[in-house]
Amino acid sequence: MKNNIVPRAAVAVAMFAVFSTAFAYNLHTKTLPPIREDIPPAGPAIRLVERGELKFAVVADFEGERSGPGRGRATLPEAVRVITNAFARTTGKCPELFRAKDAAKASAKYDLLHLVG
Repeated sequence: MKNNIVPRAAVAVAMFAVFSTAFAYNLHTKTLPPIREDIPPAGPAIRLVERGELKFAVVADFEGERSGPGRGRATLPEAVRVITNAFARTTGKCPELFRAKDAAKASAKYDLLHLVG
């Protein structure tokens, strides 16, 4: 019985690998709106963090989500949480969050804005 465990585990791992790649997420399907992928513009790299300081703020349009076509599904708070938590974990600093109506204040304070929504 012990001799059968190793081959079965190997088969299970192989099957998992095949199925996980077979169902990889594809953005070019008939069910999604068509997207166009452009060549990224040439230029200097955008530096979101320099010398341990964040050089950007997050601006979220929470009001637009409440009145837009997908209203009722509050996805922006979760998206903002994921973005800010990722930067907090990797840099130790949490980006400042502004509402869309306060975008001018954010733009006056930061050179770069991460727009959500």
